[in-house]
Amino acid sequence: MDLIKKISKERLWTFGDSFTFGYMCEPGYEYFDMFPPKKIWPELLSEYMGFELKNISEPGLSNHDITKNLITNLKDIKKGDMVIVSDSSPFRLLSFKKEDLNWKNIFMPDYEDKVVVDYLHQEILPYEESWTNYNREIVESLFESLKETDCHYWSWKLRDKFESIREHTNDKIIDDHWSWNGHLQFYEFIKGVINVG
Repeated sequence: MDLIKKISKERLWTFGDSFTFGYMCEPGYEYFDMFPPKKIWPELLSEYMGFELKNISEPGLSNHDITKNLITNLKDIKKGDMVIVSDSSPFRLLSFKKEDLNWKNIFMPDYEDKVVVDYLHQEILPYEESWTNYNREIVESLFESLKETDCHYWSWKLRDKFESIREHTNDKIIDDHWSWNGHLQFYEFIKGVINVG
């Protein structure tokens, strides 16, 4: 009976960038080494719900890659699972690098890369909200294919509302990713949004 229960366990799927990945809150990073390890928000939420965690996130991902990760995993998401997708800044672009024949996410292009800088200033910056809404519409349309699955979307613009590593360390570590407390704060926030407990 335990084997059947284990096989049929619901899963929490989280898709996003470094804020979902838990950047700086992993072994080998100064913040992790300075403060006793705790849990990042996907771990807290999956543990609270009793769901297996599938955290499909990575630092530096563009919205293209976050959405691709969701599409790639659609076939594995089952009835009763929960899906939470975060977008990323629309200033993160996807570029194909002919040097190594690979796709690469670009966030802070070199000023010498005039084409990319011009594109950001002419096409993204004045229409940032429209790009964010466009991406949200794509993800939410994908949610429609996930029948009987609880799906949620949160915007990268919420990031500043929760404690950062910089705040927690009083600028000893200059990093704006969430501290352990920031992850706990976001967990409490998202738990309220999705109405669990």
